[in-house]
Amino acid sequence: MWTLGYGLSYTQFKYFDCTLNKELFTDKDTITVHVGVQNVGTRDGKEVVQVYVRDNVRSVLTPIKQLKAFIKVLIKTGQTSNIVLHIPISELAL
Repeated sequence: MWTLGYGLSYTQFKYFDCTLNKELFTDKDTITVHVGVQNVGTRDGKEVVQVYVRDNVRSVLTPIKQLKAFIKVLIKTGQTSNIVLHIPISELAL
């Protein structure tokens, strides 16, 4: 799976190999998200990699999507950056 990012920079980014550290989590765990981001454009650029979550089984009214982790990285033309983001499960509680 991959997507192209068309952010506010003057270049393009390709996302690939997005994985989590495991499939089932306890309330004391931390989700670790790994994703590759490649600058496939013609200029160096900065990209903001973001992780959003949503509640599929709502017992309380919540926003459709919530930003839980992000990082801004400079990636030079043709280069790839391996991004790691951490989300404590406690931040997902209502």
